[in-house]
Amino acid sequence: MLARMFAASSATKSPSILQAMSIPVVLTVHDTTSFNGKVMSRWQTGGTQVMWRSADHIIVHTGASREVVVSAGADPDRVTVVPHGPIAKPSGASSRSESGRWRIILFGRLQSYKGVDLLIEALGELDPVVRDQLDVVIAGEPVIDLAPLAARAQALGVSHIVHFEPRYLSSAEMGDLLSSADCFILPYRAIDASGVLYLVSQFDRWIVASDLGAFRGEIGDDMEAGELVPPGDISALAAAIRRSIGRRPRRLARSGGCTWEEIGARTRDVYERVVTSRR
Repeated sequence: MLARMFAASSATKSPSILQAMSIPVVLTVHDTTSFNGKVMSRWQTGGTQVMWRSADHIIVHTGASREVVVSAGADPDRVTVVPHGPIAKPSGASSRSESGRWRIILFGRLQSYKGVDLLIEALGELDPVVRDQLDVVIAGEPVIDLAPLAARAQALGVSHIVHFEPRYLSSAEMGDLLSSADCFILPYRAIDASGVLYLVSQFDRWIVASDLGAFRGEIGDDMEAGELVPPGDISALAAAIRRSIGRRPRRLARSGGCTWEEIGARTRDVYERVVTSRR
């Protein structure tokens, strides 16, 4: 509803809700792809960009996100990059899987843009000899129906290596699970900044991720911390999974780049500048 009201005010050339407010509004845009790429109404998608143009100031997490917001019409002087911070590492056993197989973990809230289906398709492309070296865990609260994904894994002959943990994990459970990984995989379709990346990057494990947003900034293309693949490219994902076996990072992913103290100071600076300019 709010997005529709923003879009309507834009269509009629009348002042937006944000512009009419008596206090300044700072909008933090975590992801510039509205609703992570899900098909939404034109009111919602159009209203998102109207909000970008209407806020007194916008905070984004990457330089690429800033370019997207500015290209949509936001004043460049009103867009500031404040990096996403590192996520606290959960406590848990610090041992890898004892199964003897290469354990690959996809962790986080299970949504369509996370690419669970892409991972399953990629596993289906692997040679059976390679496939049988793997133990793949897909864990987290599901926001999508996992039954079709489990059925697809069965049809591709990979269900014996794919294990779903479709639930909320406590901090201790999360720590135990993530510590057991040999490789983390993030085959996302769309993302700017990712809390999951900043969480798993602390575990000194190989990372396979889509070449998107913060993944490029944190992992890079030097093959020191992991490997980036084109988003949605199933064959490239399968090849990266095969190459991951036995790999150890020579450096950690950069884990956010800023401390929370630095992020707090930079955010406060934005707020103070906005309040001063509105006065």
